[in-house]
Amino acid sequence: MSKLREKISSACGTAGAFLRRTVLRPNPVTRTIARLAAPVCRLVKMAFDRFLKFVEAVRKLEAHPFLFAVGLSFILYLIVEMLGRRSVISGIEYLFTNPVVFIFNWLMVLATLSVPLLFKWREFMTALISIIWIGLGLTNCILLGFRTTPLNATDFNTFKDVMGIMTVYFSNKEIFAMFAGAFLTLALIVFIFIKSQRDVPEKHKLAKALGCVAGMFALVFGATSATTSLGVVETTFHNIQDAYKDYGFAYCFACSVVDQGIDRPKDYSQYSVQSILDEINANGGDVAAEVQPAEKATKQTPNIITLQMESFFDVKHLKGVTYSEDPVPNFTAMKENYTSGILTVPSFGAGTANTEFEVNTGMSMDFFGPGEYPYTTILRETTGESVAYDLKEMGYSSHAIHNHTGRFYGRNWVYPDLGFDSFTSVEYMNDVERNPLDWAKDFILTGEITKALNSTEGPDYVFAVSVQGHGKYPTEVIDDTQTITVQGFNEEEAVGFEYYCNQIHQMDQFLGELTDALSRSDEPTVLVIYGDHLPKFDFEADQMDNGSLYETEYVMWDNYGLEPHDKDITTYQLSAYVEDLIGLHNGVMTQFQQRCSESDTYYNDMHTLQYDILYGNCFSYGGTKPFVATDMQFGIDPISITGIKNVEDTLLLNGQNFTEASKIFVDGTQISTLFLSPGHIMTAEDVSLDEGSVIEVVQMSSKKTHLSTTQAWIWDGQQFLADVNSLPQHNGNKLDAGSDNIETVNGDVKDMKAEG
Repeated sequence: MSKLREKISSACGTAGAFLRRTVLRPNPVTRTIARLAAPVCRLVKMAFDRFLKFVEAVRKLEAHPFLFAVGLSFILYLIVEMLGRRSVISGIEYLFTNPVVFIFNWLMVLATLSVPLLFKWREFMTALISIIWIGLGLTNCILLGFRTTPLNATDFNTFKDVMGIMTVYFSNKEIFAMFAGAFLTLALIVFIFIKSQRDVPEKHKLAKALGCVAGMFALVFGATSATTSLGVVETTFHNIQDAYKDYGFAYCFACSVVDQGIDRPKDYSQYSVQSILDEINANGGDVAAEVQPAEKATKQTPNIITLQMESFFDVKHLKGVTYSEDPVPNFTAMKENYTSGILTVPSFGAGTANTEFEVNTGMSMDFFGPGEYPYTTILRETTGESVAYDLKEMGYSSHAIHNHTGRFYGRNWVYPDLGFDSFTSVEYMNDVERNPLDWAKDFILTGEITKALNSTEGPDYVFAVSVQGHGKYPTEVIDDTQTITVQGFNEEEAVGFEYYCNQIHQMDQFLGELTDALSRSDEPTVLVIYGDHLPKFDFEADQMDNGSLYETEYVMWDNYGLEPHDKDITTYQLSAYVEDLIGLHNGVMTQFQQRCSESDTYYNDMHTLQYDILYGNCFSYGGTKPFVATDMQFGIDPISITGIKNVEDTLLLNGQNFTEASKIFVDGTQISTLFLSPGHIMTAEDVSLDEGSVIEVVQMSSKKTHLSTTQAWIWDGQQFLADVNSLPQHNGNKLDAGSDNIETVNGDVKDMKAEG
């Protein structure tokens, strides 16, 4: 260390002498600069000297490596908990109020810090592991500032999506600061690697170190077994936010790394599954038989529309808050006149896709890994029973609609595995109006839903997901047209909450428009409306008149006079309950939810069925999974080219159903495209064609994803001809290998602002 200090001092002296001889020759200006810079230089020198002394002290402690790791791991984990609780006091309080859990988590950190004992770069490995723990803690702290869900391993599966939405949640300065911090961290790691000491462990010391590391991990495994068996920590997180608070960051994050998917039930077998099927049949079900003719869809069978409303709930449930008018009058009236009830949802403040998963599959998120999104894990690999598959077997057509980008949560890849025939995302919509936060307003969904219903002769199942109510909610007034004012909400978030109330007021107006349109239809229709989760505000459970942050409400509206049957249910029971009231009974999970929800073994049986359907041997269906991914069409109306013209050095394409997401490709290369109308687009740059050049139109989603491609046209040197050997392509259930090399166009930027 002294040699390092001598080298630095010598270099600084040489540099100073050079500057004095050249740049800083004595004159009034340089004297003033030197006088002003002197305090800064002294401060830098003092900080550097302190840093060197700190390094020397650390190296003295490293003479006892295990004791050093014990102390460092304790400090590291205490900092991580302070960051996770966003409070120094709360972190220290956690140490004293939950000492057993804290020590258990500390042991996990200590085990990771024992690993450097095996390396000759011990200093560097210790520093690297320490930086990783601090980095995880900081990331968790930042995420909790913008959503309620803490950091877990599955967040890294959606890293590309997060990069696409950074501008929604962070200012340019904050983004710059984060990237600068990442760069400085990388520079620090490189610096530590260069300057760290290298020790080559002797054979007897290496064996001792190996035994120490093995002993530490054995201790962690033993502690895990003991704490879980005694109920100190749980392996199933019904509430991931509370789990991180109660069981500690290290344990919960580790669970999210190693615990994904559904654990195999201890008694899983063909016999255990068959016993559940027998119970369904004993309670009036018929899971082993073909769909009965009486349950086949007819003209009298109603359309079913399931409408998932983003962050939507009746704000009148908040205690002590008053409004200048009811923000949701249509929803309020529907609750009074139609089937309705409390709906228990799987998350708070975020997690749209998991609410969506439960509603569409009848399966509970409780059995998956902590913070897992099945849309990014198992449903990328296999199909599973869903409402769409069950209703399709009865003669329904199935359509998904979302007024946001089609690729978020991988919906463009997942929906075919859930049995949807078509998917209309915002890339297939025209005249989309946006709110001040640039989310698409929900009014666009009325036309898209009616278009889907009119696209077939028979009954339809439409699953629509709205987006208008999404945050991040503003801290300053950004909409001068707001009509609803709020009194009694906490002052720090009052502006954002008032904005939110005005947004759900517009969403409620959309509900009025939609029900008016459906009332005029001759087709019997059921419309199920619910909020996916509460909005991300600093709510406490006791502020709600129902005492829960995990409850929204649902309404089952209809246009043909169904008798109301109010009932409080969960999201994984919702679709089965609606179908039961209509008189539809098909599918294992559907009939299980309809027939066995009062069973004493309900929860364990649901675990067994979910495992069997998604991960097991499909004993529920005789050992063979009957669900085949659909060749899903994007958009109800296909996008097509009907003709191409040369206009000077540009191309004018005539066609049908073009949108701003329609991009012209020539020989596989994207050309800057100008949207003129649904029937016309043209290149915004000169195009040079060779004989045999291929022209296509691709619907481009955010992050350069190709959703669908039109039939190709070919330039034969004199005219453009449709390629009779090509067909329109829908890339919903496969990745486009070439799409990652295409520059994202400006029209896609708005569509990248998706949920966090």
